Amino acid sequence: MAVQRFKVPLNNAVFPLVSTKAPRAVFIPQLDSAPRLARGFVGSEDSVDQNVAQIIYGENFMPVSSGVRSVGYQQIIAPTVETDFDTVFPLRDADENTVLYSPAKGKNYVYDDTAGAWASDLSADIWTPLVFHASSIPANSKVTYAYVDGKTFVCYSRLKSNGTPAVDMSIMEWDSVTKTLIPATPLLANIPFAAGEIDGISASNGFLLIWSGLSVAWANFNGTQFNYISYLNGNFTGSGSQIPEDVKGNITAILPLPGGFLIFTTRNAVSANYYAQSIASPWVFREISNAGGLESYEQATLEGNLGDVIAYTTAGLQKISLNSAEPLYPAISDFIAGRRTERYDFLSHSLIRGGTSVDFFTKVTAVSSRYLVLSYGFFPGIYSYALVVDLFLKRIGKLRIVHRDCFYYTQEQLPVGLTYSMLLDVRYDDLAATAYEDVTGVGEGVSTAQHSLSFLLATGEVRTAIWSDDARTEDDPAVVVIGRIQLTRSSNSQFNRVEAEGLEAGNAFITPSYNGRDLVATLPLVEIERTASYLCAGEMIDCKNFNLVIEGSFDLSTIILEATTAGKV
Repeated sequence: MAVQRFKVPLNNAVFPLVSTKAPRAVFIPQLDSAPRLARGFVGSEDSVDQNVAQIIYGENFMPVSSGVRSVGYQQIIAPTVETDFDTVFPLRDADENTVLYSPAKGKNYVYDDTAGAWASDLSADIWTPLVFHASSIPANSKVTYAYVDGKTFVCYSRLKSNGTPAVDMSIMEWDSVTKTLIPATPLLANIPFAAGEIDGISASNGFLLIWSGLSVAWANFNGTQFNYISYLNGNFTGSGSQIPEDVKGNITAILPLPGGFLIFTTRNAVSANYYAQSIASPWVFREISNAGGLESYEQATLEGNLGDVIAYTTAGLQKISLNSAEPLYPAISDFIAGRRTERYDFLSHSLIRGGTSVDFFTKVTAVSSRYLVLSYGFFPGIYSYALVVDLFLKRIGKLRIVHRDCFYYTQEQLPVGLTYSMLLDVRYDDLAATAYEDVTGVGEGVSTAQHSLSFLLATGEVRTAIWSDDARTEDDPAVVVIGRIQLTRSSNSQFNRVEAEGLEAGNAFITPSYNGRDLVATLPLVEIERTASYLCAGEMIDCKNFNLVIEGSFDLSTIILEATTAGKV
């Protein structure tokens, strides 16, 4: 057979999250039945066997409209000497002044752009634990937060004072003047739960929601307090508490949605629809069919402006509204439950495989309405990877960064220096007397989702993922493996050369397989031609099939392979 030159697809909607599960593909299918099956026979889109080579593994890459782009990381907040940062979320006041907050098991670090450093108390320049007026924080205490009526509240579950009688100290208010958390006790009245039994808080439709065990309580701000008494001075107040009939276990999270909120237990989910006309209670509770249970709000999209909650439940990844639940990306759910691990070794240019005896630990984050991030790792609170779903392109990327949390960080837009080549239609006369070194520009004042996917590390360092066309200060630590490439079923393949358009810095390698399944040592390719974003490299390698490995910084739009048939199988 003559030499064959063919283009490799880079825009597949999904890729095998475990490379060994990628089907053997051929470019000349001959008698393969998959390409000729009627569309109605093969089921859903996830069931379609495309029968072509594609990306079967990658680290630090994101899908873009033209192909795939490598991802680098830019430091936004410098690290500290501490190593106990855990989750992070914003604290807001009535004027929308916002700081970042990390509970850190009671140290309560906050970061304000104006101060430029993490601190336990922004009124001081040293790290000091916040005084809780309690004996200690329970080891299993979970932190939740809520923003309602211009106030942000933070809740450490089941925290109470040492005095007699004990006073519940779970709920604190963010004081933006003193830059500290203060007890919210003066703002709360008639809470229907005993001291030390509050599990968490949330907010919906102007109500501060508190839950404990099977019960949920609600109250709005009456000008001085959140009063949870349901009947006062001969009138219904709109406040109250209830054990929703359909809860199947202790409540683990309450998440707001437009028009109500969702109650999650370990086994199911219950919707609370808001009806303002109801005098006694503004909520109508109803179990959501097909919705799974949830471990905590960490496994759901709490921030962001999605119209639904996306959560990793006992039924897998689901999109849940107040009325229904539907599965989302079942391949991701199967991967998380599959307990199989893979990582890329840049020294040997090969994949290292392993396994765990438990399901991965996960966290789900929404970045604006564009990206869904599922962080996963092998130890609670320490995440090694992040799968990123582009909800617009409906494609998946994968990031390799050890982090404690992922969040949407809308950082300040800093001025940058502009060269004359960047000014395009701006004339020299428009600059008047401005010196060349003083020509600067600044963004629109908002951070788009493509520039705001950020990660909190254990040291308090915050890094933002960068996959735009910005010039890099260093090569991206990225790799994609395109695999199981074979020309025909009846013959071995001889690889000759590859042309990669968009390879900015890095190299290409070949990993052959002589039985079609097991891989041998990765082989470097001989460079034939290289320009600023183009590589042509080759080597004559006979094998049954092979993987193409691309490392470094890339913006791949076209990959062309040259191969021919070799000996019979």
